[in-house]
Amino acid sequence: FITLAMNFMFNFFKLSLFRFPEFSFSQNNIFRHACATPLTILMSNLEEDMVDSNDKSRLSSSVEAVNKLTKIIGSVTENKVVNEKFEVCAAINEVLCLFYEKIDEGCISSRVLVNKKIFLVGNKLYFQEALTCILNNSIEAYGEVDKKPINIILRKMGALLRIDITDYASGMNLVMKRLVLLNGVSTKSKGTGLGLSFVKKTIEEKFFGTMSINSAVNFGTHVALTIPLLKLCNQSP
Repeated sequence: FITLAMNFMFNFFKLSLFRFPEFSFSQNNIFRHACATPLTILMSNLEEDMVDSNDKSRLSSSVEAVNKLTKIIGSVTENKVVNEKFEVCAAINEVLCLFYEKIDEGCISSRVLVNKKIFLVGNKLYFQEALTCILNNSIEAYGEVDKKPINIILRKMGALLRIDITDYASGMNLVMKRLVLLNGVSTKSKGTGLGLSFVKKTIEEKFFGTMSINSAVNFGTHVALTIPLLKLCNQSP
């Protein structure tokens, strides 16, 4: 009975209260959302003393932010989706580098259970932005606490690549877990409402995979991404 009631409430909100159009991969939306994290990092870094070249992590974070902005601008101005073959581990490391200024590096625990030479074919920008959205949500769910532990596990399951991202923050109840997947719905006062709906659409429509969310209030949230691997001639076994 409880499950039926929750489904009814979700459909009611979806059809009656939140009449948002289905998410479309417009370049304007991607540009606006993807620029937020690197621009914030650049502003905070450059306001500090960037002359101190001894701070290697700060310099590395700024370089990655600039590189990402360059790719975003190129993607928007070309007005087309570029499919490319890219190394998964390298793409994830670039994303993690962006977060060195937002979270203590020691709080992010990553386990790579695959050969590092494993590839995906698709839009690398969209893939990295999907991961950025998940990590941003995890960090912001912790609020103002100092330590923000996040676990990332990368593994290969047969012909599938699986990425698990887990935080131990505020979590969501069953209603909010369903609502945040709607385009335009955000749990944050300044949120765009693009985050998890963007991630879901990206994984499903751009990489033909699936996304699942498990969350509980005061226990945290676990997001699992499963993406089929193409049979590339040099793909790791």
